[in-house]
Amino acid sequence: MNEFADVVTDAIVAASAPQPSHEDIQHACGEVCRQMTGVPISELNHQLGRLTDAIEQAEYSPIAALLSICCGAMIEAGADPLIPFPVCLQSMISVLRGANDFMEACYRMCEDQETAISAGQKFRDSFENGIQEDENLDEQDVVALYGEQIGETEPWLANDYSAFEPLSMGLIAMLSRSKQARQMARENPELLELSRRFDLISQQGQISFLTSILSVLDDQPLLVLHPELKKGFLLHISGIATNFELFILLEDALIGDPNSGWLAGTKPNRRAVEATRTRSADFAKGTTVTGNFNYCNWTGLNKEGNIENNIPEDDTQHWVWMEGIPQDITAWDDLRILLLTKPPYQRFFQPGRCFEGMTPELILDHQLSKEEVEGWLKKIAERR
Repeated sequence: MNEFADVVTDAIVAASAPQPSHEDIQHACGEVCRQMTGVPISELNHQLGRLTDAIEQAEYSPIAALLSICCGAMIEAGADPLIPFPVCLQSMISVLRGANDFMEACYRMCEDQETAISAGQKFRDSFENGIQEDENLDEQDVVALYGEQIGETEPWLANDYSAFEPLSMGLIAMLSRSKQARQMARENPELLELSRRFDLISQQGQISFLTSILSVLDDQPLLVLHPELKKGFLLHISGIATNFELFILLEDALIGDPNSGWLAGTKPNRRAVEATRTRSADFAKGTTVTGNFNYCNWTGLNKEGNIENNIPEDDTQHWVWMEGIPQDITAWDDLRILLLTKPPYQRFFQPGRCFEGMTPELILDHQLSKEEVEGWLKKIAERR
């Protein structure tokens, strides 16, 4: 066996020991990551298969999580993400079940304590209203206060909680580099449901990176209409994690000569576009992208065919915010529809990608005629 195979064997042996040591496994995994430079892809894939078998056989979720970080590093070096993904997908579902139960148990334990006010009820209410920020409801504080007690009575739940972050790191490496892996994840909707639940319980509703990448749309038809100019475009998008990315790529694709059917405006800086497509965010350091449009859901079109685009709160409810994600765009059957209008104020977009391993795709399929745009605006106005 070669030197790289030897260090992989060391990691597998450490993970399968009768009483596995977290420190020993962590050291062995570190050696795997250090030794993989220059290893041929075929060999990386072979050793990735061995690690996948070890993950499947691991008795404790924290062990599987450490091994998954090795897998993620090998995938970042060019190995096939689909080799470990099915096993890691099932491991993540199991870990999230336990991690959610662990956090729920911690909050319930503090329910009668002076350090929190009806924390258990706040947890239950969160599914309807979202947990509200409260200095007494902090994940780290609650885990520090009650996690050890839960771990003594239900150690498997504590194990799953500790395994969540490292396992999610490996899974994100796989999801960001494979559209097929993301499709497999969508075929297991429980994973996204559990991830969102974990966000509600542990992060007071803030979206985790795992939830973000599980929410990514692939091969999604997107109709972009500018009602005032009677211009429209049909596109397909994949692998776009944030609306910052989407808006930069859209404005780069759709702004051009108005006489040729494109939209008037200023294209984003080329460095910003490249950082959003394939380069690192540092490539666009020092650049500023000013949005040319305001983005609205089709629900913002009134029956007169105009967009509600004023500042008052009752109008901004239809806006698609740059801080959001493409999944926020309201669906029309299998289609997503964006309406463009003049921005009510300057909007600055952050160039770069949320997941550098994921290459965004934005493909223009069809430039609509004026008649096609008017037909769509009529259909939208009638549904409103």
